[in-house]
Amino acid sequence: MPDLPSFEARLAAAYERYLDAAPIGVDARAMAAFVARPRAVRPRGLRGLLAPGAARRFWVPLVMLLAVVTLASAMLVGSNLWEVVTPPIATTSPRPGPTDVPAPTLIAQYEGAFAPVGAWNTGRGPESLVQLLDGRVLGLGNSYPERRPQTLWDPNTLAFSSTGLLAEKRRGAIAVRLQDGRILVIGGNHTEPDSSGVGIATYSTAEIYDPRLGTFTPAGPMVGEGWTPSAVVLADGRVLVTDGISVDNALAEDSLLATAEVYDPATNLFAVTGSMSVKRGPHPSVRLGDGRVLVTGGTFPESGVAETYDPRTGQFSIVGPLPAVGAHPDGGQYWPEVAGVLVPLQDGRALVAGRRCQEIQTILPGGHGEGWYPTVASIFDPTTDTFTAIDPMPHCVEQAYGLPNGEVLLTSFWNEGDTSENAPSVNWAGLYDPATGTVREAGTPPGGRYMSGVVLSDGRVLFVTQGPEPVAELFR
Repeated sequence: MPDLPSFEARLAAAYERYLDAAPIGVDARAMAAFVARPRAVRPRGLRGLLAPGAARRFWVPLVMLLAVVTLASAMLVGSNLWEVVTPPIATTSPRPGPTDVPAPTLIAQYEGAFAPVGAWNTGRGPESLVQLLDGRVLGLGNSYPERRPQTLWDPNTLAFSSTGLLAEKRRGAIAVRLQDGRILVIGGNHTEPDSSGVGIATYSTAEIYDPRLGTFTPAGPMVGEGWTPSAVVLADGRVLVTDGISVDNALAEDSLLATAEVYDPATNLFAVTGSMSVKRGPHPSVRLGDGRVLVTGGTFPESGVAETYDPRTGQFSIVGPLPAVGAHPDGGQYWPEVAGVLVPLQDGRALVAGRRCQEIQTILPGGHGEGWYPTVASIFDPTTDTFTAIDPMPHCVEQAYGLPNGEVLLTSFWNEGDTSENAPSVNWAGLYDPATGTVREAGTPPGGRYMSGVVLSDGRVLFVTQGPEPVAELFR
C-alpha cells in the first residue's frame, strides 16, 4: 500500500487550492508554511506540570485561585458567618490534675456529725494529713524506729492503700502541699527521748512526695533543724519554715529555736531568712489575706508574743499584743501565755482559738470543777495589726479547722472524774461562728489530742487517730 501524504501536507494543499480561488490576496505559500510548521508535543502528567511554560499555563492561575478563596474565607470568619471548632487534645496523664477534677459541691450547713469510713489497714495512724490536688489524702505516719510505707486515702472508694517509703526514719515531721501538687515533708526526730525529754536527735533534712510516682525523694537540706516546726506556703509558691525544737532536751528552754528559712520549689533549696523575735518551740502559723504570715504561741512564757513575717522584706515584726491570759489555777503543765491554735478566716482575719492545753481536772455533775479556767480567744485584724478579745471557748482547743461556710470546727478533750492522765477521756467538738461569736455543740470526734485532720475540697473533714489502732471518721 503506497504511503499517504501527511495530514499537514494534505491540509496545506487544500489551503492552497482555497486561496487560489479566494477573493482576497493572501500569501498561500506563507499560510501553508504556518500550517505545516513543526509542533512540540506537550508532555502529560507530572512531567507536564514541571515542563517549561507550565507556570504560565497552570501554576499562576492556581495560586491566584487559592488567594481568592483564602481572602473570601477570612472575610466570612471575621463576619462570624461560620465558626471554626478545634477538636479537644487527648491527654495521657496517669493521675487527674488540678484542672481535671470537677468542682465539688460545698457543704453549706453542717450536721455536726462524725461517721466512720474505711478501715485504716496500713499500720500506725498518721501524724499529718494533707489532701492532694486529685482529691486523695496522704497520711504521714510514724516512721520510727524503721521506715514504713505511707498511706493514701481515696474519698471516692473510702479505701486506704499504701504508697512509698519516706527517705528517712522520722517522727514529728510536718507536711505542706506545694502549688505544683507535690508534698514537702520537713523536719522531725529519729530518737526516743526519756521521761524528762532528754535524748531527742532532730533532722535537718526534708523530702518531696510526688503523687504521680508515689515516691519520696530528698530535698534541701534545711539550713537549720527542728522537731515540730511550722510551715506556710507563701503567695509566690515558696514555703516559710519557722523552726521548733533542736537537739537534746525537748523540755528545756535552751532547746527552743527562733530561726526561720524559706524553701524554693524551683531550686529545691532552703535559704536563711530573718529570725523570729522570740524562741518558740512547737507553734502555729497562718498566711493572712495580705500575704504576710502570722506566728503565735510556743512552749514558754516568752512565746506569748505574736509577730508577722513579710515575704517582701524577709523580716519579722511584733504585732499585738495578745490579750492577757490568767495563770493556771491548778498549776497545769502548759504556760498560760501560750496561744497554740490559729485559723485563717474567710474575711482575711485570723482566729486565735485558745491555748493548746490538756484540760485535766475533776468534772462535777453540774459542769466544770474547781480546776476549770476560761480559754481566752481573740481575732487578729491585719489592717490594724491588733487582737480583739472574744468570748472564751468552752474548753481548751486542741485543733481547729476553717470550713467553707465560714464556721470553724474546734476539737478538744479532758479527763473526767480525776486529775490524772489515766482518767477516762472525754472528746469534744464544737462549731464556732465568727459572725455571731457563738459556739454550738457538735458530735463526738474519734480522738482528743492524738489525732490528725484535714479539710477536704468538698468541706468534709477527715480525722484519723494516731497510734497502733487508728480509727478514721468523716465530719460533715
